[in-house]
Amino acid sequence: MSLNANFPWSHAKLALLVATLVFLYMVASVPEIAPSTPGLYITLTEYEPEAASLPDEFDTEASFGVYDHDETEHRAEVEQFPLAEARITAPKPPPLFSNAKEGELREKSLEALLRIEDAEFTLFRDIKQPSGLVFLKLHKVGGTSVALALNNASRAYNLTEMPTYATVKKCQEEHPPYDVYFSHNTNGQWFDACMPGAAKVTLFREPVGRAVSAMTWATNRDYFQYYPDRACDYKAGDRKPDFKYGKFACHDDAFRHNYTLQSFLKRLKQRRDHPTPCGESCMSITRSKSNEPKQAIAALDKEYALYATTEHLDEFIVMLALRYGWSLDTMIYHKCKDQGTVKVSPRHLVGEHAWAVDRLRIMTSQEAKVYEHAAQKFTSFVEKAGPDFAALVKIFKERVRDFQANVKARMHGSLKWKRRFHVQLC
Repeated sequence: MSLNANFPWSHAKLALLVATLVFLYMVASVPEIAPSTPGLYITLTEYEPEAASLPDEFDTEASFGVYDHDETEHRAEVEQFPLAEARITAPKPPPLFSNAKEGELREKSLEALLRIEDAEFTLFRDIKQPSGLVFLKLHKVGGTSVALALNNASRAYNLTEMPTYATVKKCQEEHPPYDVYFSHNTNGQWFDACMPGAAKVTLFREPVGRAVSAMTWATNRDYFQYYPDRACDYKAGDRKPDFKYGKFACHDDAFRHNYTLQSFLKRLKQRRDHPTPCGESCMSITRSKSNEPKQAIAALDKEYALYATTEHLDEFIVMLALRYGWSLDTMIYHKCKDQGTVKVSPRHLVGEHAWAVDRLRIMTSQEAKVYEHAAQKFTSFVEKAGPDFAALVKIFKERVRDFQANVKARMHGSLKWKRRFHVQLC
């Protein structure tokens, strides 16, 4: 009788015990929240490089659209978000200009940009500064450099950065409008709700160079990013290095360049020489609505306040600094993905390799339509900006060049790809 009476209670205790154990397991599985950069960000979880495996998307006929998400971009897009209440510790912004001459050039340059008749870009049609800035970052166009510049300005001027996981409901109910956004996004339906009145800008790159960069970066990313200090191991011949666990070439850049070039050519030979869809250059611009260049160009002219090309990256950055009142010193960027002498570019595809450029031109012909539109429009705009703007860009280029030289001198080469969690996207 006693046993029968206690039997249901035993089941209840057992169920309670199981529920408690499940709860404790779930709590233990939640990533620990730890500071990444004091006063600026908090990091939700650690990210293992081995998890950042890159699918060989170039073996499909889809497009040259979506490329690799490297480890640091993953942290920036998924695992980091602004900590608004901690922004009181942000550094004091530097002076707007370093000397009277630079200040004069800034004033005259902005006046010239605002004075351009029938301005191609709405960013300079109104003397009133836009309320925010959205930089749509495409892959392998120099977007990381621009994002670094915007991140530096964001920290210097205590701006609120919009995370990639924002939602319309969250923006409307829980958060005032954000100040700046700089990352990838293929369906930015929440831009208008989260950043009303913000100017949207983006950057394009010559498609053949972009494709070469994407395909060779896929080969070199682990080599540069995760294991900069391992010993070289090419005594076994031309075998593919074991990126995850073994040794690999780290200082033999000439060998590495040849290995990368041959790997790229081998992959390209397996592709058919016919046009691929426009891909990211269309889909991101049209918010995933269309893969047609005409639709992307129409969306650019209607929705984007400024768009440029990689060839004019510094001019693009200086324009943003002028429009938003940011010091040029806050816009200096680190070329995080510069592969140095290992790099393979279209200039290496000559002689017996010239066929590769011809094939890539055919394959990227749809994307090229969007690029050519952007190149023509921005080049025309720069020409109208006048000599004072050109002089200001020259000053900025010199400062970026000096910064890059200083970085290389301090790091002695081997540490140039050491992970720096205090610098977003780098």
